Amino acid sequence: MPENITNSEVIEKLVQAIADGFSNLHTDNDQLEKILQKQIDLHDQQIKVQELKNRKWSYATVIIIVSMVVIGYSFRKTINAFEEDMDVMKVKMTEMSGFMQSMSTNMADMKTSMATMQVSMNNMDHNMKQMSVDMQKMRIDMTTMSVDMRQMSNDMKLMRTHVGSMDYGMSLMTRDMGQMNTAISPLMGNMQRFIPIW
Repeated sequence: MPENITNSEVIEKLVQAIADGFSNLHTDNDQLEKILQKQIDLHDQQIKVQELKNRKWSYATVIIIVSMVVIGYSFRKTINAFEEDMDVMKVKMTEMSGFMQSMSTNMADMKTSMATMQVSMNNMDHNMKQMSVDMQKMRIDMTTMSVDMRQMSNDMKLMRTHVGSMDYGMSLMTRDMGQMNTAISPLMGNMQRFIPIW
């Protein structure tokens, strides 16, 4: 055994083995450090990625909150505008209801006026028909009157003839009365002589 220990080749091999062992150990340590460093770097990257994710979520949360606020504000403005439009529409509907009532009243009045006008037209038509009948009667009466006027004219002519004859007879009678008076006057004078006067 001592001979083996003193053997230089064995010592060299042993030293070489120890050196190789230390070298391998150093290499393993370097690799382990590299692995650890990679793990640390990977962990740092994971932390950064998580931070980025957290930031993204924070940004997304902020954006969502801001969007919800904006949407809520816009929705509220829309509701207010809709309520104002509804109020205006209510006023317009009330005005339109008034206009419709006025139009209904005017239509009822117009219907009454039309009915009255129809009655007046019917009365006028009846009066026109009656007037036509009266005109026909008047034509008949005028025709009859014309005949009567002609007859009256003939009667007047006959009357003139009779009056002329009567006037001539009266003239003759006046002449005869004058002659009789002339004839009676001497007789009356003679009769007064013989008739006593009391």
